[in-house]
Amino acid sequence: MHRSWLIASMATGVALTGAMLVLAGCGGGGGPITPPPDPDPGVSAEFLALLPAGQKGASYIGSANCKNCHEAGVNGAPKVDFAGFEGTKHSQIGVGCEQCHGPSSNHQAAPSEENILTHPRLSNAAVCGQCHGPMASDFKNSPHAHIVEDAVAGASKTCLRCHSAALRADQIDAKLTAGATADEIDTAILALSTEKMTEYKEATEACEETASCANCHDPMKVTTHMMWSNGKQAHLRYAETNADTTQVAPGALVKAYTTYNHSCANCHNGRGGNNTDAVLTSSTARPTYHDSNQYNMLMGMTGSELPNAPVVRQTAHASAAGQCAHCHMPNSKHTMTTAFDVSCAPCHTPGDAAARYAIRGAIEAQLVTLRTRLQNWSRTKFGDPDLWDYTSLVPVGKTAPSQALVPIEVKRARHNYYFVLRDGSFGVHNSVYTRYLLTQANLNLDNIGATKMSGVKLSPAQIKAVLQFDAKKGRTSEAGEL
Repeated sequence: MHRSWLIASMATGVALTGAMLVLAGCGGGGGPITPPPDPDPGVSAEFLALLPAGQKGASYIGSANCKNCHEAGVNGAPKVDFAGFEGTKHSQIGVGCEQCHGPSSNHQAAPSEENILTHPRLSNAAVCGQCHGPMASDFKNSPHAHIVEDAVAGASKTCLRCHSAALRADQIDAKLTAGATADEIDTAILALSTEKMTEYKEATEACEETASCANCHDPMKVTTHMMWSNGKQAHLRYAETNADTTQVAPGALVKAYTTYNHSCANCHNGRGGNNTDAVLTSSTARPTYHDSNQYNMLMGMTGSELPNAPVVRQTAHASAAGQCAHCHMPNSKHTMTTAFDVSCAPCHTPGDAAARYAIRGAIEAQLVTLRTRLQNWSRTKFGDPDLWDYTSLVPVGKTAPSQALVPIEVKRARHNYYFVLRDGSFGVHNSVYTRYLLTQANLNLDNIGATKMSGVKLSPAQIKAVLQFDAKKGRTSEAGEL
């Protein structure tokens, strides 16, 4: 889907191959110059397809020529920290500017963004995939290699901060690494023209990447963040572990939670979602947090906790070295998938991990039981089982009641219902907080005399279907507001 831009660009890339006698790879070892047959164009062909038409006929001239202008910023050229780059592994093995930006003789003769590879195309995983083939293949099989189409279609200056690898790499990640502040980044994004936003949108739809290599790694700088598992430099832009949740706390602004110093949580957070009674009373169209609250669940925050705060908020998962990466990227696997034998080691044996994973089924059943209690309350109060929900989530054809008629106890309960549902781990990320939120939801319903239930009589497949339905309608509702 959305391949028209890429296919057109590939035609240009094929024309370029005649002028490029070699597509330099890692260490100058070279890469394939003949595109392999369809349907798989191969990463080098994909790279050629990214190069603008202005590079046609260009030749490689070496990084020293780039340094002549870009080290000092001659005639307004973007400044590059060549001293910093020379300390990287890339520089040490002979990877230079042109291996990522393409041949630059035309650019040297007449500097322009139209004859050198720049953002937004530069952030495409095909650039790094020229050398990092196995990781690029893993990445293509990960959720990050796919976009949420509704979130991209509107080209929103808020949504694309996390839903566009291209915009994020150019406007947030690279600038943070260079020392820009959250306020400076926010100001620059808000000032982007409609034309520029359309360019980011089209580039994102073409490559279909929600997050790519350049969002997590800086290829041009030795960063202070190291791989937790082996201590080797991996050019990480952000920390893999962070316990200071101030920037992603309830009520945080977009400029704060999208610049949070965490490789995963700068997008996988509730995005400012609030849990106070005042907000639950005033914001009733949809849940107050985004459909990405995994880090909030991990750290035990943002659920409705009244009238009693939890005794324990977190499990050992929150303090594990690497946090998200420990489980979702074992052995640096970029598919982002987990496996009992490696993801859960050394804390659990595969058998123990599998047994603990069974909590998912129990939590799913408890969620549907809570949902049924809410339906029963709604049936008694309004004569309809579906009017407990947020106003935008009430089924089409039905009219949501005045939210003044919905007591705060129901608003707290539905907040926690969707919080657990949207996290998607069903207890794995944080079993104690998950159980606590469901307990609190039921206690609130007890306080208004809602019918108690011992459990629902549905099969596991039926339970999953109910929860998938609610998760989908929540995402659809949010997409309508983009």
